[in-house]
Amino acid sequence: MISLLIDVLKRMHPSFHEFYMYTASQKFFFFVDPHRRNAISVKKLAHCAIMQELQYLLRAARKLSTSVNDSGEVSKFEQSISANWFSGQNALRIYTLFLELDKDQNGMLSLEELKAFSGFSSAADVHNDGSFQQIQQQFTHTALTRLFEEYIIFQPCEMDYKGFVNFLIAAENIATHKAALQYFWRLIDYDRSNRLTAEKIKYFYKDVFTTLNSMDYKAPIADDVVLEIYDLLSCNAAEGATYQDLVDSKQGHTVVTMLLDVHGFWRYDNRESFLANSPPPS
Repeated sequence: MISLLIDVLKRMHPSFHEFYMYTASQKFFFFVDPHRRNAISVKKLAHCAIMQELQYLLRAARKLSTSVNDSGEVSKFEQSISANWFSGQNALRIYTLFLELDKDQNGMLSLEELKAFSGFSSAADVHNDGSFQQIQQQFTHTALTRLFEEYIIFQPCEMDYKGFVNFLIAAENIATHKAALQYFWRLIDYDRSNRLTAEKIKYFYKDVFTTLNSMDYKAPIADDVVLEIYDLLSCNAAEGATYQDLVDSKQGHTVVTMLLDVHGFWRYDNRESFLANSPPPS
């Protein structure tokens, strides 16, 4: 792994090495060290899918260095390198986003600063010019308040770069990885009952409802949202759905984004008539 990263580091300015190494390594810890012990066995490291992603980057970069592209366009091969989590381009987009949000330039993000987070540039979708597709998100005040309560241990309560990288990894991977779903489930399960009750659904949906109505969008009432979510999760239990219900239904990411992200709810509510170029209300 070290030799792979050294090869990548050779391609970027030395001043960025520290931030690159943290951005790269944090993805391993997020997915391979779910209990947050800050330790990963060599066996797990060698066989995890994330290591394969890093190895692919090295092979792709070496192949690109021996190929010639005179068209001036970004090839599919170059796009795959840019989209790779371990590429210098990807690390730079994350660090740049952090700096843009850090308005007071103190190296930390306050809750108010994180409110300006409007989504991520998807590394999975790269345009022909090499730029990343923007995935719009608008986390509610309640969602961000719970995020800071759950994950920020600093006083004053502000998010460092490490916390921001974890947040971004979770936001980008919620539909495909249980670790990302678990990250946001901890926000919703504020009483540690392992139950998504009607009360919790209404608590988180309140901000979504208020924001959408302020945009002149007729959002459904909370009781209808409760029924819709339980239908998605095939939940008939009076005490509410469990985390495992979210996983088993394969709709957990949908439910979480409906409750925490204004744009996420809008996309779900317009799923049948949604067009690729239809922007959410703003």
